[in-house]
Amino acid sequence: MDKRAAAVALPVSAIIIAMMIQFAGVLPEGPRMVLQPSQISGNVTVGALLSLTGDLAGQSNDQLLAVRLAVSDFNEHLLLQEAGWQMELAVEDTRTDPAAALDMVRSLHSDGIRFIVGPQSSAELQNVIEYVNENGMLVISPSSKAPSLAQEDNVFRFSPDDEVASAAIAKLLERRGVEVAIPVYRDDVWGRGLAAATGDAFRSLGGVLDEGIKYPTNLDIFPAEAERLSNIVHRYAEDYERGQIAVLLFGFSEAAGFFNSASHYLNLREVQWVGTEASISDHTIVDNLRRSTFASDVGFTAPVVTVPENPVNARVSDHIEEATGSAPNHYAYTAYDAVWVLGLALQQSGTTDSADVLGALPQAAFEHAGAIGKIRLNQAGDLATSDYGIWRVVEGIWKVDEYYSTSLNRVIPAMYGRGADGAADIPEVVRLGALLSLTGDLAGQSNDQLLAVRLAVSDFNEHLLLQEAGWQMELAVEDTRTDPAAALDMVRSLHSDGIRFIVGPQSSAELQNVIEYVNENGMLVISPSSKAPSLAQEDNVFRFSPDDEVASAAIAKLLERRGVEVAIPVYRDDVWGRGLAAATGDAFRSLGGVLDEGIKYPTNLDIFPAEAERLSNIVHRYAEDYERGQIAVLLFGFSEAAGFFNSASHYLNLREVQWVGTEASISDHTIVDNLRRSTFASDVGFTAPVVTVPENPVNARVSDHIEEATGSAPNHYAYTAYDAVWVLGLSIQYAGSTQADAVREALPATGFSYTGATGHIRLNLAGDLDVSDYEILSLRDGVWERYGYYATYLDEVLVDGQAN
Repeated sequence: MDKRAAAVALPVSAIIIAMMIQFAGVLPEGPRMVLQPSQISGNVTVGALLSLTGDLAGQSNDQLLAVRLAVSDFNEHLLLQEAGWQMELAVEDTRTDPAAALDMVRSLHSDGIRFIVGPQSSAELQNVIEYVNENGMLVISPSSKAPSLAQEDNVFRFSPDDEVASAAIAKLLERRGVEVAIPVYRDDVWGRGLAAATGDAFRSLGGVLDEGIKYPTNLDIFPAEAERLSNIVHRYAEDYERGQIAVLLFGFSEAAGFFNSASHYLNLREVQWVGTEASISDHTIVDNLRRSTFASDVGFTAPVVTVPENPVNARVSDHIEEATGSAPNHYAYTAYDAVWVLGLALQQSGTTDSADVLGALPQAAFEHAGAIGKIRLNQAGDLATSDYGIWRVVEGIWKVDEYYSTSLNRVIPAMYGRGADGAADIPEVVRLGALLSLTGDLAGQSNDQLLAVRLAVSDFNEHLLLQEAGWQMELAVEDTRTDPAAALDMVRSLHSDGIRFIVGPQSSAELQNVIEYVNENGMLVISPSSKAPSLAQEDNVFRFSPDDEVASAAIAKLLERRGVEVAIPVYRDDVWGRGLAAATGDAFRSLGGVLDEGIKYPTNLDIFPAEAERLSNIVHRYAEDYERGQIAVLLFGFSEAAGFFNSASHYLNLREVQWVGTEASISDHTIVDNLRRSTFASDVGFTAPVVTVPENPVNARVSDHIEEATGSAPNHYAYTAYDAVWVLGLSIQYAGSTQADAVREALPATGFSYTGATGHIRLNLAGDLDVSDYEILSLRDGVWERYGYYATYLDEVLVDGQAN
């Protein structure tokens, strides 16, 4: 069956920190989707398959506590919802034994239980998948990661598969100067898969991979394997420095036994060792002096999926720490969220029929904000991606040493999450330029951005005072009028005044016109809103919006879902309009759609009588072969889109086709504030994708500030503008310099560690926001209403109240 359908927060101002009180609720945010009429009553029993004994016992107690807490919390949610049913839990100990796991799945099934959280290991999961699929069961594993199990089946996995972890390990080895890697791994589907994936990633970076040592899963002492490893290291030490050699220990609790045996060999203390999250979850390493000393001597290091700080996360952590005396492992959070998402999928589908719940689950996951934050599943039903904290044993204690950014494919020192060094090279006042279209075609969204930029400078200066940084930020605002030539003139003027850093300009046409000057003159620019795919380059420009390759996929999927067969683009003749029309055309044609060449118009137009007449004629021609509901107009414009509606409203056949626009149209109030335009847009169900913005204290601060000033909610780019100021300021602070090259080098890592109004800033190698989901808004009766979402990793449009 087709299932498709944490970083460390940098310091923020005291004002923002105080707002955390507003977000101190303890239960996760449930989906806002429309629920189906419920046929569920009484109790629904969920099985929990955990390795309470066996090789994963070191992490299972945390998961058991988390699962029980989740059931209790979800039942409280059901009571508040007056749902008429409750969830029960049936816990089984699989002992990390694949055969036992299958026996228990069969037993649970015979008892009428169709839904399971677990098992933990990939070997167990592999052994139960066939039975689960054949018998209409549904499974969510909190921790299975073997790449070979990324399949379309009845199984979901709330961890990213080890293709991601292997890239993190390979980059870590490269950063540490490792030339030769020797894998030592469990001979099961997980161990073999991780060793193979890491080997491929490391070899692609030029490393040498030994065939390594695989061991049976029932071993717990390793005298022969340790001796063999020592001999392998000795052989490589003839050609490499020992610091250039690394052992990759991919095991569960038995890794502690391997340390016991390895500690007898001096040369094994002289090479680097890298492990996995399972080793960190197992306290038997650091709780034993021999093993802890060995791990500290070799700087034993492992990547661990990051978990964002949020109230739900804190609730789970506090609950487990109170019970155990120590912080939980990562999989406690995924286990907690697995219960919630499963329960919400049951609630959304209104039935215990596993096929219906299976169909509802991707959307329930997408809409859920839980202990691991937003849950973004891919088409195989696995967590799509994650960043990693790099943990190391130092003097017998695990601590985060570095981070791995998936979008950057880069290991980042943890220093970016701490404080500033070298601030002596920063002058007392650092001037920042803001290029905004306060008049012109983007004036409808620019006032919000101006308010956000000014607020950000004020907040950042308060942060600098608290840090006793010894400098302040000053703002110089210029109105570009959405004119590329004016934007370049203003960049030159700012540069002549000694200003090297700019937030803006807004449009891709303006940005395209200033890039060459910015690069040649050692300036640095962050555009909050430019999205043209052609500007995704390695240069001195960062863009805090994803380029329109993502938006075009969202639009194409929206058209497909709405039964559109023919699309007619009407677009600005600039780099943005041409780029979005081309990218959307490619995406739509790949889905089997027909794309007309469309109508491009000069950017200086604001009335469109000739273009509207031409569009009516095009629609008339296609209406000979297609139903009018199968035809869509793609209106890709800025504020001039309102003028196009004025002209289009005179043609009856243009009211009978579908219309899709862009975020810029939603930001422009001249559509909804005019009766003719609003009526036309409502008649055609004018719809547009808008980048989603998470709810958090910083976001709320920006929103409240702008609503108080304007009386309406801000557009999305107000949040990106706010974050641009902060990330730029923090990059200057952490670089300890106002040299553009130094700040440019620091900025991606600073963005990675920053948590702001748009959440975590994950930039790609081109310096653009890596990826985003989209809220799809539709104009109905003069009001923008949510139609659904576009889930990027699923490549699906999820419509409110409908499971795919």
